[in-house]
Amino acid sequence: RGEYNNWIAHPDAPFSDMPWVGFSDIEPIYVDDEMEQGEPTGGTGGMAGGTMALGKFFCLSDNGYGSSTNSADYALNIARIKLERPFAFGHGGSSSMFGRYTEAELLGAAFLHDPNKFISWENGADIQVTYKVPDDTWADLVKDRVLTGRDLDPEGLAVLSNDCAVLGDELMTSILNVNPTTGEVLSPFVRTPDIDSEGKFIPDKFLSTVSDKVHCKVATLEEDADE
Repeated sequence: RGEYNNWIAHPDAPFSDMPWVGFSDIEPIYVDDEMEQGEPTGGTGGMAGGTMALGKFFCLSDNGYGSSTNSADYALNIARIKLERPFAFGHGGSSSMFGRYTEAELLGAAFLHDPNKFISWENGADIQVTYKVPDDTWADLVKDRVLTGRDLDPEGLAVLSNDCAVLGDELMTSILNVNPTTGEVLSPFVRTPDIDSEGKFIPDKFLSTVSDKVHCKVATLEEDADE
């Protein structure tokens, strides 16, 4: 597809068409009370040191189509996928450790959403769907306050349990708690504090990128969120 030829469909792919958006992190799903009796396990490990379900993973979407400026219409999500074994295909092509593809089964997926309005910026800015969406098919996503690639750029997921994970964002940068199974945001974000030349925290200062919504004018967002 244009300059992104590494994302075109591949005859051995588990899906009929390789999506534009890859996963930024893949982490194990743990065995819990909802698992079937006698389901095979993958040993002990992960962030929580729990028993992992064999070959089942939480797969965190990246921010969308490459940047915050062109990803306002990409709804962030966490997929649950069963993989026969690890595979590698993407910006770096196939890996010397893993084959390009193996059998994969989509077990489910959940949009990252913020029903309790935890996510807001210091300047009063809100998430993208409160200002502008592509069309009326987004009505339910607006109601659920689904996050888009204009709001966050997810780059890491530390799964503590099937109900709680720490998600890392690189647009601000920040971390926040989410339920990896339902996609619900569980906390406000916490920014990365700035430090001085001696490595000490600078009070009330934090790291920020040009894509951080704290730099936006709320009036401009309300008038035309694409600006």
